[in-house]
Amino acid sequence: MSLALRFANLDERWLYYRHEFDPSSAREVLGDWNQFAIIIGRRTRIYLQQYKHIYHRVIKLNCKIDDLRDKLLQYLPEAVYYIRRQNEILLDFDPEKVHTCKYLKKWDFCPYLFEELKKHVCKMYEILENAGYDPEIRFSGRGFHIVLFTDKVIETKNFLLDVIDNYKLAVDPIVMYKRLARLPYSLNSLTTRIVTPISIDELETLTLDDDRITPKFLR
Repeated sequence: MSLALRFANLDERWLYYRHEFDPSSAREVLGDWNQFAIIIGRRTRIYLQQYKHIYHRVIKLNCKIDDLRDKLLQYLPEAVYYIRRQNEILLDFDPEKVHTCKYLKKWDFCPYLFEELKKHVCKMYEILENAGYDPEIRFSGRGFHIVLFTDKVIETKNFLLDVIDNYKLAVDPIVMYKRLARLPYSLNSLTTRIVTPISIDELETLTLDDDRITPKFLR
C-alpha cells in the first residue's frame, strides 16, 4: 500500500525523536558539529502551544550533537537543520522544478515526478564525479540534496550554475547561498519522511515507501 506524504503530528514527532532518532548516525555524517537550528511549525502550523509566539521563527541551537535529542523532544519541531560549513555547497532538487503535474499538491508529488527527479540527481552526480568532486546524496524528505565540499567555493558555484542552466536540471539555485541544511536522520514533518543519506546505487531503487526513509510508526 502506498503511504501518502503528509504532515507529522506532535505525537509522531515525539515517537520519532524518542525512539528512532540516533544522534550517532548524524555524527557519522557531520562529525562533532554543534551548530543547529529548528523551525517549530511555520508551514505545518502544528506546534506546542507554549511556543506559539516563536513557532514561525528559525531558532538556533548551540549544543553538542549528543544533546540534540533532548532539545528536539522539548520543541518537537517540524524541521531540523544544521548550519553548513563555509566550504560546503548544497544543491536542492525539488519535484516542482521538473515540470508541472496535475497530481501535484503542496508538499506532495506523484510517483512519476519522483522518478524523473531521480534522473536529474543522477545526471548532476555524474557531472560532479567527472569533474573531480566527491558528491554526497541525501533524500531530503521530499526531494534530494547533493552536498559537496570545496576550497574554491565561488568558482564551484559558478560552475554549478552553468551546469544547472545547460542541462535544465531541477535545482533551486537560491539554496546554494543559504546556510541551513536539513539534518541527516531528522524527520521532515512536512512529509513524514526521514532525511537520509543514500548512495548513487541506492538511488535507483528508492521509493517513497522505502523502509530506509519511512519512520517505524508508519510501518
